[in-house]
Amino acid sequence: MSIISIKNHDRENKSVRVYHTVEQALRVAQTQRVWKRTASQKESSWSGVSFDEAIKLAKHGWREGAEKIRKAYANLPAPTLSAGQAWRNDYFGEQIDMSRFACGEDACFRTRNGNNRGRAKLVRLLVPMAYPCHTEAKEVINRGSAIISVVEALEMTRRTVELVASFSTTSDSDRDPTSGFHMNHCVVIKQAGQSLDIPRLAFFLAHTSSLRRIGFALMETIAQAEASHRDGYGFGCNIHPDEISFTSIALPELHGGDWDTPEESRKTLTQIINKKGHSLSFRD
Repeated sequence: MSIISIKNHDRENKSVRVYHTVEQALRVAQTQRVWKRTASQKESSWSGVSFDEAIKLAKHGWREGAEKIRKAYANLPAPTLSAGQAWRNDYFGEQIDMSRFACGEDACFRTRNGNNRGRAKLVRLLVPMAYPCHTEAKEVINRGSAIISVVEALEMTRRTVELVASFSTTSDSDRDPTSGFHMNHCVVIKQAGQSLDIPRLAFFLAHTSSLRRIGFALMETIAQAEASHRDGYGFGCNIHPDEISFTSIALPELHGGDWDTPEESRKTLTQIINKKGHSLSFRD
């Protein structure tokens, strides 16, 4: 089943691309740009780092950001685990958690908690990653921290998560994904069953250059969007309802004040996920 309900397609007012690996998305971003004006390549401190440096961070991860994210939710309550929920982190165990090991954490092993009750349930999480230029960095960091925290909690409670960074924009200034020219580039940044690569997720979910270098470069590959998106690259918006499968959870776009603190950010995400039928709670 596709991560979204439709495959790659182009229509009169809509263009959608799905990249099933980060490496695939980066190849396209580097080799298939067709716009005459390419802000993704322009030297600018507003874009975070250079395009070449952004490519390196996307490939190898943003370790400084991973440390910021770990600190952001290090003191938040741990998930509540029931008897049948299979894994927890410990100082020794059956498997090593490479993401924690790479970050130098002592509790970098995974061990069974109770009985294994069959296959893990799949959760597909779609994250809109286009946001207004005036968005504060702390909101991006807090939401990224909360997403990684919640993904980790879900996988500790017998789920496996597929995580998708969705560069979803529209030419409509009201940010309505069903109006104007809608463009969406979906990059699978964590496949189901793949271990958490915190530095790589930190780049895609919390670094400015994720949008302004990689996201912009992907937008610049869609020739029919140049006229409507060229001047300002459109407006970040929610994912188009036609692109959300029944089993996927689409988060709201990052616009507003719901991400002021790590605590509020994780609370917001937990409520969204629980409404989709995934029971997730944290210790008081």
